[in-house]
Amino acid sequence: MIGPAGARSVFVTAEGKAAQRKVQTGIEEAGRIQILSGLTLGEKVIVSGQEKLKDGMEIRLPGPPPEKQGKGKPGEKDGSGKPDGPKEPSK
Repeated sequence: MIGPAGARSVFVTAEGKAAQRKVQTGIEEAGRIQILSGLTLGEKVIVSGQEKLKDGMEIRLPGPPPEKQGKGKPGEKDGSGKPDGPKEPSK
């Protein structure tokens, strides 16, 4: 969260770029701030390094790029949609 009360904004990720969103805040307590408006459900808020960002700046998120992630569900080895089961004993 950046800016003084009444003119606050956050940065969200949007297609590989930082996008600044003006937000209206509510209750502030124990280091937490209620956002009343300005964000859409599912938007990913950037929570560290905001002071170095500018609106529209290209960003890189930690972890593998989405296109490099496997196609299977978590816990699946080969992405076939079938769980890995016990192996048949060798004959």
